[in-house]
Amino acid sequence: MDNLQRSDIVKILALIRVNDEKAYQLMSSKEAETLVDFWYESLSIYPQEVVFAATKLAIQNSEFTVKLATIINEIKKIKTSLQKSDVELWNELNEVLFIVNYESAYLNYDRERDETLKKLNRIYQSLSAEIRLYVTSLSELINISRMDKKELSYEKDRFLKAMPKLKENAEYRAKSERFMQFLESKEVYQIEDKKVKK
Repeated sequence: MDNLQRSDIVKILALIRVNDEKAYQLMSSKEAETLVDFWYESLSIYPQEVVFAATKLAIQNSEFTVKLATIINEIKKIKTSLQKSDVELWNELNEVLFIVNYESAYLNYDRERDETLKKLNRIYQSLSAEIRLYVTSLSELINISRMDKKELSYEKDRFLKAMPKLKENAEYRAKSERFMQFLESKEVYQIEDKKVKK
């Protein structure tokens, strides 16, 4: 999927304007630039195709002027429909636990250690990014793989309880990083000792 470009925001605003002639009119060039910058900063963390699909849905389903929040809500609906559920993520994790437990036994043998670590790292890296929010290292994965059925049932409960918050935090972190990049790319004015410095 392609990354969203600043020029895509201009196209999105034009689409909204074509479908609602009252939308975003009578703006100075400075206001228009500020609007495009803010929308770009807010939407650039999402893939281009998803943003355009969400815009289309927002235009089709809205009786009023499409706002940024409307598009973001449509993006969230699209993302939710495409993401694995927390139970599906647990099942994905559970499927690798037997092989991880089996392979990790070879870590005790010096000759097998390097090759085993490579295999286990490949397994760990192949897990969904969401799972790696919970299982943050290979050693944690090995520890989980060595749990008995009772411990594993408790671990499943912890996993299912933690995943929504972990996903939310990851999304917030991505937005924050993108916002900081946006700020760094703009001229920021600071007021010091009653003088404006650029």
